[in-house]
Amino acid sequence: MKPGILSQKRKEALGMPEGAPPPWLIKMQRYGPPPSYPHLKIPSSNAPIPPGASFAYHPGGWGKPPVVEVSFYDSCIHALIVFAIFYMVFCSLVTDSVKFYYVV
Repeated sequence: MKPGILSQKRKEALGMPEGAPPPWLIKMQRYGPPPSYPHLKIPSSNAPIPPGASFAYHPGGWGKPPVVEVSFYDSCIHALIVFAIFYMVFCSLVTDSVKFYYVV
């Protein structure tokens, strides 16, 4: 017996059709694996879902899709690149349309 693996008898007792997620999946997505099994692989939480399955909350759906975490450093670099591009485009538009006059 391994944690997370259900026999066919248990699936029938829980009323789970073939390929359906376990009834506790949404709680495990929210709270993570049990503390006594920190390396337990849970499909749609820290392991891929079965082929042909989809993420959704309808019966047979595998809950919410995993969130891609972006670090603060990556978001700052992205913002800096966007600002630099905006600044270059803005400067090129301003210098093409505005004449600069210098008084000597």
